[in-house]
Order: sequence, then C-alpha cells, then structure tokens
Amino acid sequence: MRGDEWDRRVDEMSPANGVALRLERAGYDDLVIAAALGVPLESVPALLEVARAKLAWEAATPPTEAATPPTEAAVPPATQ
Repeated sequence: MRGDEWDRRVDEMSPANGVALRLERAGYDDLVIAAALGVPLESVPALLEVARAKLAWEAATPPTEAATPPTEAAVPPATQ
C-alpha cells in the first residue's frame, strides 16, 4: 500500500490504533508506545496485532464493505 493510502487509512482508525501504528512505523519500541497511549507495556503487542489486522482488512475490503471490521462485527442477540 502506498504511503499516502496508508496514512489515509490510519487516519480513519481509532486514535489508539493510529498512534500505535504510526509510532511503530517510526521505529519506536513498545515502551514508548505504551507511554504514549497510557496502557500497560504488556498490552502493546496485542494492540499492534489488532491494529495491523484492521489495517490489512480495510486494505483488502472494498469501501462499501469496510464499515464493520471482523473484530467489531455485531453479534446476534441470544434467544431465550
């Protein structure tokens, strides 16, 4: 994905995911990312994994389908 497209897609993500991806891309380590986001250091690898997956999903999905990434898909209500 081209740099300007990457920037646009990251701009459309949640602030936490966008900041994490931008810091990672700039070469900052997990400690800096954790401090910037105010999250535990141990959570950074999972946060980055989710952010990368969302970015990849957005890039592979046509714009009309990109509204609901798989990690945020609605769960049907339970029947009683």
